[in-house]
Amino acid sequence: MKIVLVSTAYQGGGAERSARELFLALRGRGHDARMIVAHLKGGEPEGVAAVRYRWEKWLRAFEMVGMDADWRHVGSRLALGRIRARDVDVVHLHNLHGGWMSTRAARGLCGRVPCVWTLHDEWAPSGGLTYDLGRVLDARAPANWYPPGWEAYRADGPGARRLRGRLLGRMPRPAALVCPSAYLCEMAGRAPALAGIPVSHIPYGVTMAGLSESSMGRDECRAGLGIGREERVILLIAADFRSPFKGMGLGLEVLDRVAARLGREDAAGRGGVTVLLLGSNTSAVRVPPPLRVVDAGFVRDEGVLARS
Repeated sequence: MKIVLVSTAYQGGGAERSARELFLALRGRGHDARMIVAHLKGGEPEGVAAVRYRWEKWLRAFEMVGMDADWRHVGSRLALGRIRARDVDVVHLHNLHGGWMSTRAARGLCGRVPCVWTLHDEWAPSGGLTYDLGRVLDARAPANWYPPGWEAYRADGPGARRLRGRLLGRMPRPAALVCPSAYLCEMAGRAPALAGIPVSHIPYGVTMAGLSESSMGRDECRAGLGIGREERVILLIAADFRSPFKGMGLGLEVLDRVAARLGREDAAGRGGVTVLLLGSNTSAVRVPPPLRVVDAGFVRDEGVLARS
């Protein structure tokens, strides 16, 4: 089969990882798979092409003052416009948001080529919000974790309402939708812009399960991370701990509660508690004493990640 995958980047967090692993698996089975991404970070294999022009980001100023600037995504418009039904069997869309993709071009592509779209967050069913920060995080996350102009990430905010109005008429409508959670499936099924599109629930796979490190003994794994045999471990993992969409407000609340109880448990003879951090910007995580911290940083090595 001839397959084109469309994803923000080849290297990255959960959504990018999902697309990358699928791309590699398809090529490993002999399929003619290609990937379109916004930009290259280095180390991408053959078959991965970037389409966003560097100067496109400067035109974001039009959107910041309330204008509809879908036209500024020239690179994606040209790249998707070149895809014809005779050239591919299917196009697999992943994250289209993030300031790199023309939704009008993606909608046009879905009208002439068989497409499936995996929804990794709430952006499509909500009409432009990856997550509504107004639901919970405004009450728990530290104020300095909010992105600039974070009010635009509230579903009841004027910016979000304008965005929903723009996207309603140009939201891509593929032949099928895939969601990794039942929650997203239900949300997609209720979304007016996606009405009538079949939705399938397909959870993410765990490719690390096949690595030898995933079956290592517990003591050996702990020793490699500098964690004692008797210590209890709290694992916090996120692609970016500074992102308000990763729920770190809830994580900090849990750490505070554990730290408050730890003194009483130590008096009963139990071991200490270690917080293992995996991800970028770990310095943003305030770990209260007497909790100990092991900072593994952003791990790219599959073996290290598997045994963690």
